Amino acid sequence: MQVDRILSIEETAMFSKRLKIIVLASMIMFVMVGFIFVVIRKMPNQEEVKSTQEETLTKIYGNSVSSIIKHYYLTSDSLESYQNPATLSDVVTGKLLEYFLNSSTKSSTYLVAKSVDIKAVHVLEYTSTRIKTIACGNLLYDRMTSSGSYIESVRPIYFNSVSVFLKENETWKLAAQFDFSDPTATPLEMKGLEQWEKDYIGDLQSYVRNYSSCGS
Repeated sequence: MQVDRILSIEETAMFSKRLKIIVLASMIMFVMVGFIFVVIRKMPNQEEVKSTQEETLTKIYGNSVSSIIKHYYLTSDSLESYQNPATLSDVVTGKLLEYFLNSSTKSSTYLVAKSVDIKAVHVLEYTSTRIKTIACGNLLYDRMTSSGSYIESVRPIYFNSVSVFLKENETWKLAAQFDFSDPTATPLEMKGLEQWEKDYIGDLQSYVRNYSSCGS
């Protein structure tokens, strides 16, 4: 009887010890789950990471990218490029250059860019060989004869576009561009994009959704 009682006491102590271990393990598990939950909540999602990256790149490269965009428009829409389309190769490359050259026509008058007023620029990507950016603003043109005589100034043309530039021979050249300044025309124009344009531009629907009010 005495032996049975001693065993019972030992079993009770063992059970109590096991119970304490289980309770302690449960508390530790609960704390760990709570910690993981807090960490996950504090972790930035993909959109937040992209936003932070864009803000950093824009802060560092925004001014230089704005200059690249201005140079592109002032060169591509110059009287010289209309008279000699081959000069477009200074600022355009790849299939886009082929498209411009194939669609160029002679005319008695041209809209010649005289200035570019950029309201906002967002640098989405920037490497030593590639830039992806969204910019908006106004293009100011003069209507001129093919010989270079001034006719009139035209109303500013608003643009809001995503552009991809590639560096060739130390020069930034436009490889793809899509303008979504006209919300009524954008859906149809998106359907008409070539695959190579889609590959360059990427998530166009997201850009249209998030940057339609660029500069406002």
